Amino acid sequence: MKMFNLAEMWGLRPDGSNPCLHVKRFLSAEEFQRLGTVLDEILEDGSETHSAVAAIRLLMLTGCRLSEVQKLRWEHVDLGAGELRSPYQDWRARRAAGALGGSAAGGAAAR
Repeated sequence: MKMFNLAEMWGLRPDGSNPCLHVKRFLSAEEFQRLGTVLDEILEDGSETHSAVAAIRLLMLTGCRLSEVQKLRWEHVDLGAGELRSPYQDWRARRAAGALGGSAAGGAAAR
């Protein structure tokens, strides 16, 4: 997507011609479940660190951006309220309030 935006800025493509501009792709329920299963398998065989798998699960369950998860610190997590509270301005209110569902909060608490 970035290349199309740059091409538009440089005048190589007409404005608004990016075919991915309004495309949003989310995992289906089946894909979501399969990813969870694969993450479980990865933990069992030890092919990836627990932290990496936990970060992927946090991305899956909260909808946070990768940079938001990378900046996240324990002082931003309220397990009791099931919320992520970040001082970073790039966090959207819908993500910062009530972001941790039962699976995410339970997984984080077990670590």
